[in-house]
Amino acid sequence: MAGVKALAGDASTHLQKNFKAPKNHIQTLIDGLDLFFWLGFEDAAGIKEHLSNTYDELTFCGNRVIKKGTDAEKAWIEAYYALAKGMVDLLSKNAAKLVWSGSQDASGAQKFFES
Repeated sequence: MAGVKALAGDASTHLQKNFKAPKNHIQTLIDGLDLFFWLGFEDAAGIKEHLSNTYDELTFCGNRVIKKGTDAEKAWIEAYYALAKGMVDLLSKNAAKLVWSGSQDASGAQKFFES
């Protein structure tokens, strides 16, 4: 997840420093990266809600590109939407299976992740 956070941070920094950067394109990419953070939810309903909300957010700036962009830009956004929608559908369908429900003692987990 650190790589996804770093990518989003780099893209945000680029937007702030480069005023000629395609703002809506980059913001759509950034918003879509939040789809990878379903791991932080403890129940299937939370995962589904997060995925749905995130997809709605990424379409906000993406729709601006569709309205004003070139044909190539529109095709890129539509492909990105298809990728994101596929991820949302797959994870939502399997949300109950993605929630950890084990009964093992997790006391050693912190040591594992710190090593």
